[in-house]
Amino acid sequence: PGLISVDSCVRMGVEVEEDGEEEKKNDSGSSLSNDMVLDRSFLRDLDFAVFGLGNKQYEHYNNMSRFMDASLAKCGASRIAPLGLGDDDDDLEGDFENWKDNVLWPALTEKFVKGGAADALAAARKDNDVLELPECP
Repeated sequence: PGLISVDSCVRMGVEVEEDGEEEKKNDSGSSLSNDMVLDRSFLRDLDFAVFGLGNKQYEHYNNMSRFMDASLAKCGASRIAPLGLGDDDDDLEGDFENWKDNVLWPALTEKFVKGGAADALAAARKDNDVLELPECP
């Protein structure tokens, strides 16, 4: 009986060019094209969360992150945490830390941590204790 129940995990990194040009080339209205034929259950077994890195000075700020978030959901994946957006023109690391601590970890804990372990993790995080996760199977 493990504390965490996870069948699989996928991490995707999507690169955009520094000036936002790649975001412009890939912008399709932040969703998959309506004329595409999709199997809306294709990713039904995938849980996901997206944190985007961008710069608000760009015309197409975080479009690729918005596109990935919307597209994964449109293909049947389950969003377990709201889209997080980081602004390199301000405090990118702070944006991520805030999203990670206040959005992602609580969502992951609720979704994957079983029983009383969730309360122990929440209490330890509140007290800034070092958390040790169990070995992965």
